Amino acid sequence: MQVVKLRRPRQTSCTECIRRKQKCQPGNGKSCYYCSRRHPPVLCKIRDAGSSGSSGSSGAREERAQKSTESTTTSMTVGKRSHPYCEPQSFGSYLSAAQCANISPADPSQENIELLHSFQQYVAPMFSSVDGRTAPDNFLNEWTPWILQSPLMPEISILLSLSIKCQLQGLDTPKCPNALAMRGNIYSLLGKFLTHNIERRIEQTIHAVLHLIGLESFWGESNVQLSHVKAIQNLLRMGGGIEQLTDLKLKKLLMITDFHWACSYERELLFHQSLPADFRALPIPNPYPENFDSPLLDFSSRFVDRKKIFGLEQEVAEMLDLVRSLTNSVLSSTSNKRVPESDSYSFQLMALEALNKLEAFPSLSDLLHPGEEDLIYETCRMAACAYSFSILTKTPFSKGLFADSEFRQQFYSNLWRVSLARWQEIPGIFFWLTLIACPGSGETYPGVRLKAKMTATSIYIMISDFDLAIGASRAFWTVQRWIARREAEGTEFIISGEELVVTPYEGGR
Repeated sequence: MQVVKLRRPRQTSCTECIRRKQKCQPGNGKSCYYCSRRHPPVLCKIRDAGSSGSSGSSGAREERAQKSTESTTTSMTVGKRSHPYCEPQSFGSYLSAAQCANISPADPSQENIELLHSFQQYVAPMFSSVDGRTAPDNFLNEWTPWILQSPLMPEISILLSLSIKCQLQGLDTPKCPNALAMRGNIYSLLGKFLTHNIERRIEQTIHAVLHLIGLESFWGESNVQLSHVKAIQNLLRMGGGIEQLTDLKLKKLLMITDFHWACSYERELLFHQSLPADFRALPIPNPYPENFDSPLLDFSSRFVDRKKIFGLEQEVAEMLDLVRSLTNSVLSSTSNKRVPESDSYSFQLMALEALNKLEAFPSLSDLLHPGEEDLIYETCRMAACAYSFSILTKTPFSKGLFADSEFRQQFYSNLWRVSLARWQEIPGIFFWLTLIACPGSGETYPGVRLKAKMTATSIYIMISDFDLAIGASRAFWTVQRWIARREAEGTEFIISGEELVVTPYEGGR
């Protein structure tokens, strides 16, 4: 009797679509249609006929053994950084444990587990590093668990991951039904939280609202952000001020957020009202990370003397030293509440001299194929011209050279054509570049992206050295307020017997 072997039908669906009970649609690339749109990315694999049988087959056993080995020997990598959570499945119990304090736990659904895993692996590094990948170890080990203990952060972290997922799929986040529903649920939970003994939960409430500011900055709604900022201001007043907070991480994040908001929108500080921040000495740590040096801080050594450490050209180092000289002059004047008129006149002369030197540097905007160092040169030259121009003419940065759309777009082009990995090597300089451009960036996508990167850069610096981050932020804000006061005074300055006339920026000589 002849034995007829039955051939199993050829499997055409990938294992991920089978697990999700979806109809697999083969794509043009290596992944099917659904797997190519998943976030975080998954392995799209079609199991061969030998391993599609019973669970006791050798192929299935080998595959399970391989997965078991990988899950026990491989830790989740966040931009070359290891972390104890390795697979989305391991976040199931972790998500359930991350309770919304006195509200409700986040729904431990499969989608939420994957989105929380995405937040830990992809989103968190975006908010804590310049390149969006290499988050500092202490951020992952200390700050991320603290963030997730916020009363609303499990939900907010999931919504942030969902928002980024929508962007990757080409969807408008504010119009995404799931994102809108989750956002409404967050505000509903916040309302319930605020109805129960808010006086006893001031720090918890501030923690929750602070993360809402970050959420709304991603959505690009500054009016909603302002309402959250004022809410925190009222909560701090109820609690006796920012100095009375017992949570050190919360206090640091509040101080940085206050300066971010004030610098981005050229406003007064809201959380530091009881502190004479305008006249306090700027903290300069010693020793400090050399690559974090910024033209906003008064370090003892010059950029031209350490240009090899930063990998900068001679001209770029000279520009940064000019900016530092101007900044130090303004900061030294604000240390005294009464500034003589002659000092203001000398600032004008110093700014005019600096602007003339900066405009003497040749423009590289016409190069067809500029290298990365050429782009850094041109970006720093444009920012330095805008900086000295505003000090010279007493014009806010939002109304200065960055008010011109052509100038602004050229600056964006130069800034983003340099790799973020290169900017992360010189975060102090990059932080100054984002600060100078933020006030005139508006609420468009380029502006929202710039503000988000400015925030991430300052957090990256803050995690390494808080004094450096707060010192650079305070220095820039102090220069902004100095310009605002001079603009309000409306004093005309005379140079060489003639009224000062500044010609429009023409891209250098």
